[in-house]
Amino acid sequence: MKLLANCLRIYVFALVLGLRMIVAGHLIEGIKLLITPVGYWRFLPNGYTLQEFLRQPSPKVLDLGSPKLLSLYLASQKAAEVRATDLEDEKIFSRWKCTADAIALQNYHVEYQDRQFFRLDLFHKCD
Repeated sequence: MKLLANCLRIYVFALVLGLRMIVAGHLIEGIKLLITPVGYWRFLPNGYTLQEFLRQPSPKVLDLGSPKLLSLYLASQKAAEVRATDLEDEKIFSRWKCTADAIALQNYHVEYQDRQFFRLDLFHKCD
């Protein structure tokens, strides 16, 4: 039952985030979140990840996955330091950083990494 509640928590967060994006003037991003908040294939993995996250006393997050919705949720729930990076998609700035800024997340940091020159020192920042 806890797993389902965690899954729904992220789903509802995506819907609310979509509305907040529209209010903040980011119409396209807001509509995308309202139409497809969470893909069905991510529903359970998001819940499992959130369940594990909540068990940690002071978590630090390195998000290499896509999309970045779960890491935005994690940053919004705790004072967790979140570092989100992408190896292929430069939209990390135009979409996810913009979204983090719209909801005033100070603990959400993004970087774009060229996969040919991926910096391993990102992992040291999460120790």
